[in-house]
Amino acid sequence: MGVMVISISRRQLLGGAGGAALAIAGLSACSSDGGGGGNSSGSQQGDTLEPAYTPFPGAPEPDLPADPESGVPAAYFSYPEISDAGQVPRPEIAPFSIMAQATGIPTADNSWGKLLSEQMGAEFELIAATSAEYRDKFQVMMASGDLPDLLQMQTVPQFPKLLEQQMTDLTPYLSGDAINQFPGLASTLPQTWQLPLLNGKYWGVAQARPPAGRIISCRGDMLAERGIENTPAPANGEEFIDLMRELTGGGKFAMGADPASWLLVAILEMMGAPNGWAEEGGQFTHQYETEQYKEALAATARIWDEGLLHPESISNPGNNSMWLTSDVTALYIQAFTGWQTFAQSNPEWDISYVEMPQWDGGGAVAIHQGVPGYPNWVGIPKQDNEERVLELLGILDYIASPFGSTEYTALSWGVEGTHYNFDEGGNPTIIADARKRDQVGGLGYAGSKAFSQLYLPGQQELVQAQHEYLTTKLPEAVPNAATGLYSESETTKGAAMAVQIKSDTLEIIQGRKPVEDWDGIVEQWRRSSGDDTRAEYQEAFAASQNG
Repeated sequence: MGVMVISISRRQLLGGAGGAALAIAGLSACSSDGGGGGNSSGSQQGDTLEPAYTPFPGAPEPDLPADPESGVPAAYFSYPEISDAGQVPRPEIAPFSIMAQATGIPTADNSWGKLLSEQMGAEFELIAATSAEYRDKFQVMMASGDLPDLLQMQTVPQFPKLLEQQMTDLTPYLSGDAINQFPGLASTLPQTWQLPLLNGKYWGVAQARPPAGRIISCRGDMLAERGIENTPAPANGEEFIDLMRELTGGGKFAMGADPASWLLVAILEMMGAPNGWAEEGGQFTHQYETEQYKEALAATARIWDEGLLHPESISNPGNNSMWLTSDVTALYIQAFTGWQTFAQSNPEWDISYVEMPQWDGGGAVAIHQGVPGYPNWVGIPKQDNEERVLELLGILDYIASPFGSTEYTALSWGVEGTHYNFDEGGNPTIIADARKRDQVGGLGYAGSKAFSQLYLPGQQELVQAQHEYLTTKLPEAVPNAATGLYSESETTKGAAMAVQIKSDTLEIIQGRKPVEDWDGIVEQWRRSSGDDTRAEYQEAFAASQNG
């Protein structure tokens, strides 16, 4: 049986190499899987039949149930008894290559990679690029015409044309009941299929994640030091600012991180602003165009002026995680999935969340719905024959194996005795050095179930709290009307304008420009890209309603 191939090739030169690979689970905790911008990867246009949702046959019974309709995953208090999801090892096929976001390529004698190769029945070549480099590497790869077998996609100009010319239309294999020949993929949460859908065709597979957007995590241990209860629930925006004041002083600050990308977005939620784009009667309005946006800018500027954020939050925003881990900040705005990551790696933090209020009072906020998976999904470039397409779909089906299976355990935890052990309660415990050394990044983006359930070894109460949070929040979450729609203007002109908007926003937050300047900034945005983007989204939306 073959093992993972680690070879220096022209592709690898395109992909780059570096340090330890990203986790199979995906991104770091501070990454966002939701927010204000539209997801331009997919479109609900056309009459495509959505892939059937079929719970995996024989999957372990959860302790708390899933709600596939709203995106609430099942929850488990303990690791299930391991069994094979399919045939292990799978029938041997020709080696395959995959280009995906990862921070490095493991060595040739990597036992984790060898285990995956043995189970999949295929040697594989990982072509790695960091998330910061990936867009450029992706464009170079596409221009070369020499594509890997599996490719993590990046939305770039002329994206629909790129898909038609260079990628495999997977609709015949994934739509309707056809997907049931791949039971791992068929058990993917339904909303996730919005991501690889464009012009009525399914072009790939995404890693499902609860569409919970951002959460204000808090270190319960640091709150306790100041006599503040865990899971604080301020009654309104002013009480939220009071909480930040209580957590600031003595060389400590309430939070860090770029305020335009994180704090401002949280305040927009509290103020009831649109989640990116709102739609009414087929007409689209962006959050930039609302009074709530100006009010949120003013509130964020006030918080900055009071010194409640780390003073380097704008100049060195990448240090936000370091400030949290070094006891300098107590609050951390992140994707919901980061709550699981931090709770698993730092259980002593007693990490929880701030129950965000409506800014003027009246109860908890309706959160902004996030993207129902990692936006950069994985597709199959055009192949010479259908047999090869089916083989590669089999690899994707392996990656999508259910929680607790032999396959999932290998993908998520590695080799027993080398990368993890089972404790007395039957829960896997990480062997940190070996995991960091050998972890194989990238594959998890191709539909893994890493975030398709709630599970934290030995932390039942926290799993219950997360399940309750999602069960309460997701059914009422505010959607972004542009999710699942494509705009060429947003992908081209909008990208450049976003840089200018970000710069102007930070100028206002720092008091270098008055909030009143925002009206002129929005007019410039409308002329440069906003009105064209609006028109294209409205056209795509109308087509989706008539399809």
